[in-house]
Amino acid sequence: MLDHVEDTKYIVFKRDEFREWWGQGSVGGTSHPKPPPEALDDAVVIRTKDPFAGPALHSYAATMALYVNLAHVNGDDADGLRRTSDYFHERAMEADATFDWKLPD
Repeated sequence: MLDHVEDTKYIVFKRDEFREWWGQGSVGGTSHPKPPPEALDDAVVIRTKDPFAGPALHSYAATMALYVNLAHVNGDDADGLRRTSDYFHERAMEADATFDWKLPD
């Protein structure tokens, strides 16, 4: 069933490392003085146009928010988790807007 899924379909980099690398070479990436940054091997891409992205991202965001509340996380840690939760909630809303779930009558 998962034969069509490839772990190598997307490459994920840290944004600042990629921008630094990209800014060193010519446009199009054909002539860089050093190799590209190391790809992250523990990152997963969830595209918002995927019909299951919205529910997955809502769950992720809600789990973070729940953890902050139940574990009584305070200060900078709580603020960081809330910002991250908000980010994923916004991505979930984008995903919801791109896919119209319609259950049969």
